[in-house]
Amino acid sequence: MLTRAELLARDADRARRALALPAYNEGLELLQRLSLADDERFPRRLAIALQNRGLALQDTSVRAAIDSFSSAIAVLEN
Repeated sequence: MLTRAELLARDADRARRALALPAYNEGLELLQRLSLADDERFPRRLAIALQNRGLALQDTSVRAAIDSFSSAIAVLEN
């Protein structure tokens, strides 16, 4: 789901780019169910997904984008 979101976010068509956000949300929901301590790649992947979701949110809500970026930073700091 996250790969789909990343591809949609890069699409030139604005309508297709709008589909990226629900895809990010679905992918993040699945990723956040994992125990981040089980694999060192999990926290980094979660932070990347949150960062990319923040980039996708910039067009619609700066506040939500900042929140997503802040969540990414928090994941990496833990």
